[in-house]
Amino acid sequence: EQITEASVRGGPSRQDRLCFVVARDNNGAVWSNDQKLHRLCGANNVAVFWGLEMLLVLVRENHLTKARAAQAGQRIHQVDPHYITAGILEEFQRKLADL
Repeated sequence: EQITEASVRGGPSRQDRLCFVVARDNNGAVWSNDQKLHRLCGANNVAVFWGLEMLLVLVRENHLTKARAAQAGQRIHQVDPHYITAGILEEFQRKLADL
């Protein structure tokens, strides 16, 4: 049933729609850098977070140090600078410093 619903054309990719459907049906959350998926989740009251926000949550919950989070954020940016731009990395670093 979830796969059938996720197969409808339009909007986010099939994989992203499946992620949305599973999160919605299980009262879960979505971590993604996809804007279409963010809009879909927001319109349907599914908790949605940007990718680097997971690192902030881990720091807040004392599962990761600020230094390790900063390192991970930098590495993610280096691997994927198209989606994790310098501006996104800078915003992440400001939020991390404020914790």
